[in-house]
Amino acid sequence: MTLFLLEAALAVTVGLAILTGWGARRWFVRGNEQAVGEVDRISESLAFVGGALGIIVGLLLVFAVQHFEDSKGVAREEAGNAVTLYHAVGPYPAAQRTALRHDVVCLMRSASTDDWQLASVGDMTGSENTFAWSKRTQAAVEALPQTTDTQASNHYFVTEASLNLDRSRLQRLLLGEPEIPPIVWIVIFTGTFAFVAMLEFHLASRRSLRVVAIGGVAIVLAVTVFALYELDRPYVGWSGSSLQPVALTTSLRQLESGFPAENWSPCPILVEPVKN
Repeated sequence: MTLFLLEAALAVTVGLAILTGWGARRWFVRGNEQAVGEVDRISESLAFVGGALGIIVGLLLVFAVQHFEDSKGVAREEAGNAVTLYHAVGPYPAAQRTALRHDVVCLMRSASTDDWQLASVGDMTGSENTFAWSKRTQAAVEALPQTTDTQASNHYFVTEASLNLDRSRLQRLLLGEPEIPPIVWIVIFTGTFAFVAMLEFHLASRRSLRVVAIGGVAIVLAVTVFALYELDRPYVGWSGSSLQPVALTTSLRQLESGFPAENWSPCPILVEPVKN
């Protein structure tokens, strides 16, 4: 469900709630002046519904923020694992070391561009080109020589760093998927409908106060729905709110600055993207 549909559904929910509350008020009073004084008795139920809605929305915001932070953390972990792998191949002969380090650089470049470009439009399957560089890097790690004791003992750490890099990339892709199920949106809209309808029923005779109260509730809920939607999709959305490959690009600049003599030539495209 898109953000536009969610906000439109919220607007329709508020509109229907206002009509329902207004109609219920007219039916309840029906010219009976004594019934007007009984309207205030709904305040306790109104407080209960409002409190329950506030708790639900608050918990969801905490959950969504944690999801966003987890996504940011695993992106940083991916960059850290790539840097670890780059450093770990130091003890090997120059030919193997230079080739593998260039593969790692190309993997980082592809992850920060190809992967991120797909993620920004909601495609969390990952780039085929990035996956190809990942397989090439893994094959290069497996082919590293173990002729000396230093190389043999270091091979374990290189393999572990390579596996951790693959795992962190997979976790980044998995965390990009939205985690708020549709039933939760139904709960939010149901709570909104009940709360706004009761507000309209309670404040129908006080027009100015009713406009301020319902307008404030509508604005807060609209912003909340926007925030939940954006946080639940950490790689999609406005550039100011979505995650960017800052950790990978920063790590690449630091490596290039620290190892200027290594191979920093452009990377070929191993797999062309499939155009639908």
